[in-house]
Amino acid sequence: MNKRERRKRRSRAEWESIIAEQESSGERVSTWCRQRHVHAQSFYQWRKRLRSTPEEQAGSFIRIEATEGVGQLVRIHTPKGYRVEVPSGTDGAYVRRLLEAIP
Repeated sequence: MNKRERRKRRSRAEWESIIAEQESSGERVSTWCRQRHVHAQSFYQWRKRLRSTPEEQAGSFIRIEATEGVGQLVRIHTPKGYRVEVPSGTDGAYVRRLLEAIP
C-alpha cells in the first residue's frame, strides 16, 4: 500500500460505517485499526465527533421565543434551521429528548 492510499480522506458516512463495523467486531480498536490500515487516532476523533450531541457539533446557541396570550408557546429554532413549538411549561427533559431526535 503506498503513502497516498493510507492518507485517504473518508466521508462522514464512511466513518459511521467504519465505527459500526469495529464495534460489532468485538476486537480492540488498536488491533482492528492496524489490520485495516485505519489510523487509530483518526478513529477515536471521529468516534467522539459522531457521539457528541447536536448542540456540541453545531457549536452555537439555540434561539428561543415565547408567545404571549392564550395558548402560550415556546418556539425553539435549532442551528440547522428546524423550528419546534411546545406549550409553555413543557417538561425540560422532554424538550431535550425532542431536540436530540432531530437530525
